Amino acid sequence: MAKILISCVNYHSEKEITEYINHLSKQTVYDKLDIVVSDNSCDELKFHKLVSKFKDVKNVYFFNPKMNLGYIHGINFGINKYLENHELPEWIAITNTDITYVTETFYEELLINYPIGYNCIIAPSIFARYKKVFQNPMLINRYSKLEMFILTKVYKNRIIERSFNFVNNIRIKFIKRKTKVVQSQEIYAGHGACLILNKTFFENGGNLNYGSFLFGEEVYIAEVVRNIDGKIYFDKGLRVNHNEHQTIGKVKSKLINKYYDDSMNYLYKKFYKDK
Repeated sequence: MAKILISCVNYHSEKEITEYINHLSKQTVYDKLDIVVSDNSCDELKFHKLVSKFKDVKNVYFFNPKMNLGYIHGINFGINKYLENHELPEWIAITNTDITYVTETFYEELLINYPIGYNCIIAPSIFARYKKVFQNPMLINRYSKLEMFILTKVYKNRIIERSFNFVNNIRIKFIKRKTKVVQSQEIYAGHGACLILNKTFFENGGNLNYGSFLFGEEVYIAEVVRNIDGKIYFDKGLRVNHNEHQTIGKVKSKLINKYYDDSMNYLYKKFYKDK
């Protein structure tokens, strides 16, 4: 049985997913990995071509939902399909396909450093190569109710959204410079490019049944962990590089705003309103 399941999504990025799987094959504990790919591309021909590339590779599984489920729903779809015929592994890593692991011992280090697991999630150090910033810890502390309420209003107006992002980007750049010296610690939320869920997340009632299509998944997962009395631990020793937003770049900005607006309102209503 695989000790680690890696679940990811393909969306019209066949070259990238192929390179990612080949990159994973260099991990020292590759024999302990299973890889699941959910194909959101809605292209049967490309799907079958992709599957054929790995037809002789036993630990790579492709699933086709025949619709674009979005990121976390695609991840969840792949995990659930895998679990139809496999036991729950010790770890499930949910990852983008535009990441690379700094060392070939990344997953070996995970198994060595957490021999009895962890309740519930490990968030590795993630370096965004083009922005030259560190993306974890994403959020050390939980949003206040007021902060979350403000986020429900930001994406309803393009001018407000652009002004907010301008100010926020300046703030983030200042904070990210400090992350170079941030020590490993418990945090509220980790960046979704790579989150490593211990099986305790699911055994204790956690789920990835997000109620919005795209964006805000990290906050949803953080709230689920909080509700099941789990923890998210930022481990600066586990290092990942991120070539970010290759897929999101294909989506029009007006639609992105709609997705953000939907997700912020969902999160506020589910976890903050009347509480």
